[in-house]
Amino acid sequence: MNIPQFWGYGIVIVLGWTFFKIASLVTEKEDKNNINTFILANRSMSWGFVAASVLTSWTWTTTIMGAAEAGMWYGFSGGISYSLGAGLPFLILIPVILRLRAIMPNAITYTEFIGERYGYRLQQIYYVFAVAVVLYVFLEQLVGIALVFNNIFGISFKITVALMAFIVTLYIVKGGIKGFFYNNLLHFVLICILISAIFYFLTKSINLDFIYTGLSNSSRDIHNVNYNPGTLMMNSIAGFKYGVISLAVAVGQLLLDQGYYSIAMASKSRRTLLWGFLLGILVWMPVSIICANIFGHTAIALGLGSGHGIKNTTDIATYILATYCTPYVSFMFALLICSIGISTGANCLAGILTIFAVDVYKSKIKDDANDAERIKFGRIITVCIAALCAMIAIAMEGISLLKIDMFSGIFFAAPCGSLIAGLFSARTNETTSIISTFTGLILGILVWLHFGISIDSWFYGCIISLIFPIVMILLLSPFSKNKFNFTKLHFYRAK
Repeated sequence: MNIPQFWGYGIVIVLGWTFFKIASLVTEKEDKNNINTFILANRSMSWGFVAASVLTSWTWTTTIMGAAEAGMWYGFSGGISYSLGAGLPFLILIPVILRLRAIMPNAITYTEFIGERYGYRLQQIYYVFAVAVVLYVFLEQLVGIALVFNNIFGISFKITVALMAFIVTLYIVKGGIKGFFYNNLLHFVLICILISAIFYFLTKSINLDFIYTGLSNSSRDIHNVNYNPGTLMMNSIAGFKYGVISLAVAVGQLLLDQGYYSIAMASKSRRTLLWGFLLGILVWMPVSIICANIFGHTAIALGLGSGHGIKNTTDIATYILATYCTPYVSFMFALLICSIGISTGANCLAGILTIFAVDVYKSKIKDDANDAERIKFGRIITVCIAALCAMIAIAMEGISLLKIDMFSGIFFAAPCGSLIAGLFSARTNETTSIISTFTGLILGILVWLHFGISIDSWFYGCIISLIFPIVMILLLSPFSKNKFNFTKLHFYRAK
């Protein structure tokens, strides 16, 4: 694209220095060895910080590049399905977090709740899922940023992954949750300005009649590389199935990512939490629809596809910007994707640091550990997990972001039923939860393998993995002899 590499390195250096400096300044006078300060920001964050953090944390590289793929694969219904599928699960997450904060006000992590509500065995299982969701989310951001920087600046995929992982990890272990919140304000401003500017320049360059003609042709011409009879339909069957997959994917990602619980627990009140989360997701939802319609539909009109102009459908956004716009717009897109990936990665790393510092070290490793020891342990584990993410991301060069996203739904949907049931039902027990989780996961994978790599395999696999554990819990819980006493959770204190 004839944009010098040093412009790409400039983005990395400037953003990296800026975010680290902000994290340092806002925590300069804070006690960085105090759990309440470093992990909870003294429960002082207002709804504006919460809304900005929800928006920036849930705006993934997939929101831009994956939504574009969805618009290309499923036409008009792709963007709507992506937006609703990834947005509506917040109507599950918000009541879950409100309920957790009400019945267990001194809890910081959802794994603390699992341990107190169910017991040691299920808690260990949820630790695995908590780490797995961080690996998945963070590596997907690294892959997305690296693809864009490679396409726009020609910078090595591997170098970009390593630099991004270093930047995010550095400012999270330095500034903790308060540095995370303040940096998210800058991310919020950057994302809003850059998205608006990019779509302004892009829509000035695109002929809408050309796009509509291309969509119409793809719905009729069986020889079209993007042939899809449902391209112009708002409610196509394939789009509906993808929407269900998106919902299952998002439910698992949200409920198992401690980062969103950390945002909620740092907020001033339950009211602040509620309005901050609602505002954040309402602002987020139109972004994915716009990306699907602009990028995805333009790609259809241009006849793009894997092996037809691009190596991978994840590359369509950068290709279209290079075709229609000046290099300056592509530069803005790289800056946008970098900010998006960093903010989302920071959220999941902040969450896993919290789990290991608050829950794991003192309760599982050293009973008499002080706050400084726990935070140090959390930082070390966070650095190790970030390094592992970087290594996995490097090995995933060339893989579609949307395919990674859809497969994760099968894995992360299975434990959701036990978490929700444990919050609202007194009869759900540990044994039932363990059996239902693993049964749902195994059946979901088997169904996925049975149908092969197709929309049906992901659709039925996600449905089984999400719904089957819930059905098992509903059927078996009434036969439980013991009823859990939720009152004791109100007096919980971390050991």
